[in-house]
Amino acid sequence: ILTKFKVNGGSTLTIDPNTTFHLDDGVRIWVLGTLNADGMDNLPKILFDRLDEDDQWSKIQLAAPDNPCTLDGCIIRNAQTGIELYEYGIAVNNPLTIQNCIIEDIGSYCIRLAYPASDVTIANTSLTNGDIGIYASSLVGDEDVKTVTISECTIDAMEDYGIRATNRIQLDLDMDNPTIISNSGKTGISLSGNRQEVLEERSRIYGCEISNCSSEGTSLSYAGIYMYKANPILDGTFVHDNLKNGIYVSYESEPQIMGSDLTANNVVNNGIEGSQTSSNGAEIRIGSYTAMLIDPVISGNNIYDVRDQGGDEFDRDGKIISKSSGVTDIDINGNYFGNDRGNGVEDVDPE
Repeated sequence: ILTKFKVNGGSTLTIDPNTTFHLDDGVRIWVLGTLNADGMDNLPKILFDRLDEDDQWSKIQLAAPDNPCTLDGCIIRNAQTGIELYEYGIAVNNPLTIQNCIIEDIGSYCIRLAYPASDVTIANTSLTNGDIGIYASSLVGDEDVKTVTISECTIDAMEDYGIRATNRIQLDLDMDNPTIISNSGKTGISLSGNRQEVLEERSRIYGCEISNCSSEGTSLSYAGIYMYKANPILDGTFVHDNLKNGIYVSYESEPQIMGSDLTANNVVNNGIEGSQTSSNGAEIRIGSYTAMLIDPVISGNNIYDVRDQGGDEFDRDGKIISKSSGVTDIDINGNYFGNDRGNGVEDVDPE
């Protein structure tokens, strides 16, 4: 494909298995109609790739106002952006399903959901080596809440964020089909502007594993999970080995970090090696830029720092929960706090 490939409004492009697209530098597939790319037959069978070794083609842009699109069993690589749901200034009402896909070696967003006007499902998809794995944001002034359901995905080696959701976007991560996020330079999951009174229901961060994130830069907002004006529920997550903080609860956020006997959140071994500070090292950091009252609930979790395995001395001054002066009440009963040696207590005094 040497120039823009356009699917006109009212038209449907159907792509069968064993089809390969080679696109020239900067060329996009622009869908104003309907796209059905079904390449799934045990393994992905539709390939979108560059034409020449030094090229970087543009993207698959889904810009139709009302048409459903499906990408199933596709491999998308060597593009500036993988899949983009976007049309300037318009909330795009494409019911979109992305499943059984591989999206890799992308210059910026692997999946960009700029202004979705319908719910989006992303399942059993691998995203590797880009700037942001999944980005979702609603159109300013759009009062409707959109749900992005993510299940059984792997997101690895992002320069910035594994998942970033802003405004009226409700994330729904599936407990039974967990998503794994690793090696994001800034943050594994970042939520902002999606408080409960905005969404009516909380985002559900269930069952996912987030590790080895927040290695780039010095921003305090980098963490395994970061929230700003967001009230998600976390259950069954495993947040571990992130360089700065495990979970950072920021300005006007009141999450429920609540596990159960069968699905406890495990927040383990986050922070820099050596002496830790409130900025770099808390398993859970609760901060506020002003004296805004935020009252998170942290219950039914295993929260601990893995210390030196040898000798009698710990080589790490581990912080379990770090609280700023702008925070008032925190319910932290019903947790296990300890380290790998089993030295822990339950129902500790909040002080």
